[in-house]
Amino acid sequence: MGEWARTGTEIELVMSADGSRKKGILWQAIPKESGLWGVSRESTIDFTFESPVDIRGAVRALRDAGVEFDREGVSYFVNSEDDLYDWIRVDSAELGATLSLIESSWASGTVSGVTVGIQGSERGGELLFFPERSAVTFSASVNKEFITESSGFADLGWYCKVFIPIFESFGLAAVSSSDF
Repeated sequence: MGEWARTGTEIELVMSADGSRKKGILWQAIPKESGLWGVSRESTIDFTFESPVDIRGAVRALRDAGVEFDREGVSYFVNSEDDLYDWIRVDSAELGATLSLIESSWASGTVSGVTVGIQGSERGGELLFFPERSAVTFSASVNKEFITESSGFADLGWYCKVFIPIFESFGLAAVSSSDF
């Protein structure tokens, strides 16, 4: 029902016929009516742990449960000095070396991530690892699973069913999600 309008450098969304508006900076302005509205949304799940997580153990458990780290190679990033996320793709045989690089990046307080896929589906996204190792974020971005009959909201419960049982064995303390 909303319509996108560009005014100066801001983008406004007319929320309803009464003219109420929300202003903000958006990554991509897509009319809801186009059917692609949910594609530009950010859908994330934050997992918080009681204590630091062993990344190699977590990756092993994820792989054993059907989470794939090889989608035409391993894609990863280590946040650069200029605060950019420069994604790099390497051969799947380099997963061990990639994990070593991620682990060493934590000493300098750097965020890192790796692209994952959910076995048996075309769904996936990015797992982001934080230096304190007590938080992991999943960002659903690859062929996102949507709620049936929804106007574009991701089915974050679908992803939680994949990750929560795996992460519970690592001392999962809290889960929060957002879709905006």
